[in-house]
Amino acid sequence: MRGRGLSDLARQMLDKSNPALERALRALAQDLRSAGSGPGADIDRLAEIVTGAYARVGTFRGQEAWLQAAPTTRRALRLLKQGLSLTAVAEELHRARDETVVGDTRPRPRPVQVMNLHQTKEREADTTILLLADDEWYGPEGEPFPNGSRLLYVVMTRARHTAHLVVPGSFHPLWAPLIAALE
Repeated sequence: MRGRGLSDLARQMLDKSNPALERALRALAQDLRSAGSGPGADIDRLAEIVTGAYARVGTFRGQEAWLQAAPTTRRALRLLKQGLSLTAVAEELHRARDETVVGDTRPRPRPVQVMNLHQTKEREADTTILLLADDEWYGPEGEPFPNGSRLLYVVMTRARHTAHLVVPGSFHPLWAPLIAALE
């Protein structure tokens, strides 16, 4: 949260002003301890608890990433239970992370992802399609649009192979240099 201070949820977590959140966090911690302790650790239950943690504390942002990571988390926990070293499990997790970031040959569960411009940061795709509405642009700044231009650069460089730009008849001046270069 650059320059904006703590979010309400973060503030409530730190100053404990949300009793319902405190109860949910305590229950979550207890469930994690009980599922993950001892030689009979329940790997599937532990992965289920981790995957549903966001919903249990009442926040859903980030939950999708955990749902996608659940199979990898289960595999890693099983490897630990089988006696593999922590180093070997860490290497497996790094490999899985690299496949997620760079991509691999397995088909994805959702081959098309729809997101806003800000969500594209640090992501890549073989092909990207940017759809603009009439007079659409992003931000309250005036010319020369320094922030909007940086965002546009990020969005347009997310494609590994092909980037498509769908432009309406009436477009904002921010897009003019790019559209002129493509004509």
